Amino acid sequence: MKLENRKFSSISADSSNPTIMLSPAVGQEFLLTDILVCNTTSVDKTASILINEINSKTITSIQNVFIVKDVLVPANTSIEIIDGQLPIKNIKGNFSFDKVKGYASAAGVDVILGFRV
Repeated sequence: MKLENRKFSSISADSSNPTIMLSPAVGQEFLLTDILVCNTTSVDKTASILINEINSKTITSIQNVFIVKDVLVPANTSIEIIDGQLPIKNIKGNFSFDKVKGYASAAGVDVILGFRV
């Protein structure tokens, strides 16, 4: 598997419309290995990273499972969130698939995802 990353500058500050960070196509699988969250401002912020489980037939949300919810990211610092590996899949014929999403308490929070494809 090849190691890749995705970078998101100033993720959504709206919990009802989070930034979609990883969304596998049908037949695709990612192995999420790292999540780095950086507060680029001089004010403390919070961040939430979640897995949104989607119904494959209706393409509607089944549930949100949080990796972290409202974790404090102090001003001008970064935190690493994930330890280990988490498979994110969209297997044809399965009942559901996952998307990784995130949001912050305000603008100025960046995220870098590391994953294997």
